[in-house]
Amino acid sequence: MRMATAHGFCDAAPRPSPAAPKLKFQRALPLLKAKILQALNPLEIEWEGTRRSIGASIGASTVTGEMLSESDWMEAADKACYQAKAHGRGQMQVARA
Repeated sequence: MRMATAHGFCDAAPRPSPAAPKLKFQRALPLLKAKILQALNPLEIEWEGTRRSIGASIGASTVTGEMLSESDWMEAADKACYQAKAHGRGQMQVARA
């Protein structure tokens, strides 16, 4: 889009609101969780000559403005993982910001 200004013309694109990425993530999350868990549960592996079936519980976290370090981010994901395990096998929990 071209806009006229007091200094001439400039190109301008509509800017998404700051909440737009979070909304997209929240809408995509159920599908993302389903795809990841479907790929991992159950997962067949061979170990020491024996086929084994394993599963996964997953904790995830987005980075928020309150997090001061990578350790804060990992701690939030770790807590979410324990919450997923508490809900039973094959779960994924996302830390709430």
